[in-house]
Amino acid sequence: MNDLTLSSDHVYRVGSRIVPSVTQTIGRAGLDPNKGFYTPSGATKGTQIHWMLEQYDHEVLPEGVNEEFSGYLKAYSNFCKFNKPIWDIDGIEQTFYNEEYDFAGTRDRVGSILWEGKRTPCCLDIKSGGKQDWHKIQLAGYSIDHRYEWQRFGLYVRKNGTYELDHYTNGLDFEIFIQALLGETHGNI
Repeated sequence: MNDLTLSSDHVYRVGSRIVPSVTQTIGRAGLDPNKGFYTPSGATKGTQIHWMLEQYDHEVLPEGVNEEFSGYLKAYSNFCKFNKPIWDIDGIEQTFYNEEYDFAGTRDRVGSILWEGKRTPCCLDIKSGGKQDWHKIQLAGYSIDHRYEWQRFGLYVRKNGTYELDHYTNGLDFEIFIQALLGETHGNI
């Protein structure tokens, strides 16, 4: 067992030692084409949406959801009705440390969903913005220690109450993430 902590300014530590995050690894490797384009208000919005959906999963959603975010909640609710997720007991906003590659991260959801008619173990990342190529690499980082057990899904929730579920299956995504950890990607996906 490790002594993983996550500070309020999103710094992962194992004991007193700082370790890189999945997102930092992708950014340092130049794989995030939007680096520098995220606004503080956009980041705050994403954090608030994630918090709201976490509360929904814990069945403690407060009264009076911010009207600006009600469409995202409806999208997630529709996903839950159709895909019937069963999240692991610690599978909601799950922090982890990968000892083999020495990095950490926070998985949005770990558990299983109904996919193509059967219950499928997965790691799922929730996005409230547009699709980006690096999302599949991010999910590879989140699930690398379970790459043969979990399927990877990106759940794109929309303000208009719709959602899209992308299934990432390319095994090369894991190799690209490892190259990013080793500093060998040069911004190529």
